[in-house]
Amino acid sequence: MSSFGKDIFLLIRSSTITRSLDVLRGVVVMKFVTPDMLGLLDVVNQAKALAKYGDLGFGAVVEREYNFTAVKDISAAEKIRNTGYSGELVLTFFLTALVAISSFWLSTSMLITVAILSAALGLGLTKFVKLLNLQLRIKKNFADFARYQSMLAIFTTVMVIATVPFMGALSPLIFQPIALLIVALMMFRKIGMDLQFQLPGHELKRQLRVGLKLGLITVLFGAGIYTERLLILHYYSATELGFFAFSAFFLNFFQTFIYDVVRPVMPDVREALGRGDTDQLAKDLMKPMLLTIAVTALAIFALKIFVEFAILHFFTKYTGAIPSFHLLIYNLYFIASSAFMGFILYSPKVERTRWVYYSHIVYIVVLAGVAFLTRGSHQFHIFCTAFIIANSLRALTQNFAGFSYFLRGYKLALSLFLINILPALVIFYLIL
Repeated sequence: MSSFGKDIFLLIRSSTITRSLDVLRGVVVMKFVTPDMLGLLDVVNQAKALAKYGDLGFGAVVEREYNFTAVKDISAAEKIRNTGYSGELVLTFFLTALVAISSFWLSTSMLITVAILSAALGLGLTKFVKLLNLQLRIKKNFADFARYQSMLAIFTTVMVIATVPFMGALSPLIFQPIALLIVALMMFRKIGMDLQFQLPGHELKRQLRVGLKLGLITVLFGAGIYTERLLILHYYSATELGFFAFSAFFLNFFQTFIYDVVRPVMPDVREALGRGDTDQLAKDLMKPMLLTIAVTALAIFALKIFVEFAILHFFTKYTGAIPSFHLLIYNLYFIASSAFMGFILYSPKVERTRWVYYSHIVYIVVLAGVAFLTRGSHQFHIFCTAFIIANSLRALTQNFAGFSYFLRGYKLALSLFLINILPALVIFYLIL
């Protein structure tokens, strides 16, 4: 097996283990924890979500530019890395301190205090582990990246399942940060950071400027997710929203595997961009992209059969979700077809981030527009069809912007037709 194939296999195996253990741990916790305590745990998880949304883009800039720059000037690449890591560590310290200090005026009981301090510790450790994971990715060490992801899920699940029957909500509050700490120490001892702490003014300002632009992508993507939910609640009902969320669970599960294929490709693609080698860029990009699309197309039909069987035999309360799932599952194709270009567009030298903005705006406008025009119909399959149409246009927008960077004329038109337009027409024929 090639190094690239081995990396993909290890990442997919790690994602399978991690997601499966997350589900198992969640089911066990819900069995032993009361609804009010489950709500408290959800608040803690939202605080820890600052690790993702409390972000000024330092990590994103390093991942975007390190491999691109290193092929020509390793010292410049190291300056980018050291500045990005230093900025991220300072931000981590302030966010962790902010959440911890809040325990002094938000606490109404010892359990609340433990919960807030757990959130603070979890936030700091999560951001630190993310930084170590970034180090592994830019150095193309995907074997260790996959290994530590699995170890974190295993440690957390074993500790929580072993203690939650007699500790209740305290179990995840105490042992999730402990699992993070153990894995963080193991990672740091093995790989280190090789960090020279520095915050040069010009480079820091540049990274903040670029990082905030990249952060807008996350904001727009999140706005699209909230728009979906709000439209369903406004024009339909909580039941349809439950069916949509149930289908989204399976879509997100498989989507993780798609991005496991993308991750090992990106460092080589950015190095090809750094050398200005568009021929190598096309080779590094097209083969895994077409393979991912082909596998996803086959998986769609397999998942339709498997999930329907699972609903009828194990999730009987969700039998009403089957018609919508049979429509929504086709979105996996559009995720797979645009996943690579979504990363390419904000890479250095390409610099087509605005097209990612446009694609998310198109998605929101089309989805909201169709929902408004068909209001009063109360036919949820119309919304699901609009969801597919909006995602197909988002994928087409991103692929047009990406392919046009290294393809011209009939090659560009043929690529868009075969990868986006023709499959979309087939899908629309199947669902309409």
